[in-house]
Amino acid sequence: MVGVPGRSRACQTCKKRRIACDLREPACGQCTSTKRICPGYSRGLIFVQNQKGSHKTKYEKELNLDLTVDSGRKSSPPRSSSSSADSKAWTSQTSSNEEFNSSTLLLTKRQLSPQLPSQVSAAACVQEQLFSTALFTWDGKSSDARNYSPSWMPVLSMLGHCPPVTKAPALACYIAWAGRQNKDRIMVQSSMQLYLQGLNEVQRALNHTSTALDDHVLAGLLSLILYEALECPERTRTAYGWHVDGCMRLVKLRGVVAHRHGLGHALFLAFRTHGILRALELRQPSFLAEAAWSTIPWQIHPKSTYDRLLDILVAGPAIFAKADRMNEGPPNEILGNALALLEQCYMLHLKLESVHTEIQASPFASLCWEIPVSRVSSSDDPDVDDENLFESVFAFQTIEIARDLAFYWSIAALLWSGVADLFSALESAGCGALLENGSAPGGIAFLAVQYRWHEMTRNVLRSFDFCMSPEQIESGPFRISAPLNISIGVLQGRKQCVKEYNWALRARTKLADWLTLLKGIP
Repeated sequence: MVGVPGRSRACQTCKKRRIACDLREPACGQCTSTKRICPGYSRGLIFVQNQKGSHKTKYEKELNLDLTVDSGRKSSPPRSSSSSADSKAWTSQTSSNEEFNSSTLLLTKRQLSPQLPSQVSAAACVQEQLFSTALFTWDGKSSDARNYSPSWMPVLSMLGHCPPVTKAPALACYIAWAGRQNKDRIMVQSSMQLYLQGLNEVQRALNHTSTALDDHVLAGLLSLILYEALECPERTRTAYGWHVDGCMRLVKLRGVVAHRHGLGHALFLAFRTHGILRALELRQPSFLAEAAWSTIPWQIHPKSTYDRLLDILVAGPAIFAKADRMNEGPPNEILGNALALLEQCYMLHLKLESVHTEIQASPFASLCWEIPVSRVSSSDDPDVDDENLFESVFAFQTIEIARDLAFYWSIAALLWSGVADLFSALESAGCGALLENGSAPGGIAFLAVQYRWHEMTRNVLRSFDFCMSPEQIESGPFRISAPLNISIGVLQGRKQCVKEYNWALRARTKLADWLTLLKGIP
């Protein structure tokens, strides 16, 4: 029966001609006798990739279309009997596909056989190759086995398929970094499109409870943080702060047990530095300072030296918050509050010295040594002369040792300068006797180290050239950025350190060529 909905059994040509079909295989007798092309008896389907939120589906009646997977390329018209109706149908279908601006996949029932597509997008192949390269570029491997702390990006290669929520932002970071290394402005600009795609993918994943707590979503969010540090499109720290705050909430919702092993553990290690520095910037304690978050994630993997240094730094925001509120209480409580803070600082001092002893236990005969300072100034300004500030700078066995020592020096400078300020406050309150007889918590020990913070900040500055050397440029800027910014905070406002402070600001300007986020720091 021809022309009856649901009851028609005829080839597509006979249906159009509205005549009876003898249903022969592979071509009906009517088409063969009239020398027409018989396309078969099944309906063709068209699947349109949904990129703009539309769920419309197009059904294509032509069956003799090639199997095509090609992004951004117009398909050729179907090879069938030429007629104005067929031409109009193909034109309508093509314009509809162009409206979606997406890839088109045309299938027929008899084409569903194991075969490769006739055309594959070259752009997709290039993206896959770039992503594979990115996974192994920033591996963070250390030649010192004790300090090996795996980066989260290489871990992705062991998990097989990576969804777009991870791939797009990670690839944006790699293309931006590679573009800056090769001075390719087009690559840097192209990374912005992947960054925007990554934003959409992360937001879409966070809106669904089934995917919000997945490891790949956290990896994508960390990539967005890294991209903001590299490129900082808005030239402010606002977006970076939003991403870190969002990552803080996501990590807390996932729970501490989710970060004990595998990708979750590697992601937590990468996030922890951002979270602690963010809390330090806001001078507000976070959940990362809780005992559970400092122990449970390392029940399977041992802590590295860098992790132990972060254990000390994570207590900083709470101490700053207490110091800010110290003068708000009654006068008779100020002394007690100051002594309580001094007690906390003394305990951190003991932990810091323990970590320093661990660093010194390295199998290397010498962790670092001095070399004559380069004639090249850290500033591009010819009127600035830094030649006489340092007679020598440091060289290190490995970039990981440089990172650990620079972090130790910056934390020591932050701690000991704070102790010096507390001692000054106690002396101003007429409590100098507590310091003279050593009855204050750690009084005698702190009297010996409170003036060494200046030396510690200079050590950080003397490590800058090594981390920015051509041999270390792939990871050096990331390693030295946090210690340098902590040292700048310690030096700021101290009249006896004007030269070091100005030198550090110029060094940060140079570092901002690699980490654009630093340009947004006042």
